[in-house]
Amino acid sequence: MKSLTILTPAYNRAYILKNAYESLCHQSNKDFEWLIIDDGSTDNTEQLVFELIKKADFKIIYKKKENGGKHTALNVGFDLANSKYTIILDSDDKLTPDAVEVILRTWQKYKDMQDIGCVAFLRIYTNGKVIGSPFPRNGEIKSLFKQRMIGDKAETFRTEILKNYKFPVIKGEKFIGEGIVWSNIAKKYKYAFYNKGIYICEYLEDGLTKSGRKMRIKNPKGGMLNSNMQMSCPYPIKSRIKSVILYGIYACFCEERTIDCLLRSNRRILSMMFFPFSFLIYLKWKKLLIEN
Repeated sequence: MKSLTILTPAYNRAYILKNAYESLCHQSNKDFEWLIIDDGSTDNTEQLVFELIKKADFKIIYKKKENGGKHTALNVGFDLANSKYTIILDSDDKLTPDAVEVILRTWQKYKDMQDIGCVAFLRIYTNGKVIGSPFPRNGEIKSLFKQRMIGDKAETFRTEILKNYKFPVIKGEKFIGEGIVWSNIAKKYKYAFYNKGIYICEYLEDGLTKSGRKMRIKNPKGGMLNSNMQMSCPYPIKSRIKSVILYGIYACFCEERTIDCLLRSNRRILSMMFFPFSFLIYLKWKKLLIEN
């Protein structure tokens, strides 16, 4: 059994997946498996991966499934991962050459501390600049709900935990934010935060991060579910109010009656109070969606 699973969900990314592969070829520590979950690609992803398997000096596992969205691919990956720890590497991103070594060396500090469920590192741009902001204190162990941070981070988890915290699947929808799982994990486990950049990314025009708002608008039930959970977690008040407003926005995009959606809010009174703000933002987003 390898110590680390590098889990990559992929959909029609044959044109760029090789960049991730090359970054793994340069790892100083090869104690990992690369688990690729193909979410029903219609390009030559499958052919490319089998070519990579033949020449790789590390273990590659490939599984193809029907298209259902990134979160469903991650669920399959969580089931198949056979390691102590897991990091999600998006198909258009890369790891620094020392990433695996840093991850495993850091986790050694916490291997017997079962209350630590995640060790989070930084994401950086190709030029080395930190995405968002660094953590206030390096090596701090803290609840995710009390940590101040801006921008995407590189989370690594105990694999056994991910197997027990899967993404909800909503019929007819193909997107739900990863925060719903990370926050659920944080209700039981602490996070350790390190100011070390191990994950390199540039946000592509066809990537989920760039098209995030559009994806959420097209999958409003998932957005509501995520916001409903986040507004009831012990995040700072500003974050919870933001979730309340987002819930109202997604409720407007949902095919159900808006009032019925608002009545299902975990913060029903607040959702009603802030709905005028939600509605105004909904009108703006709807206009942008039509224009684009």
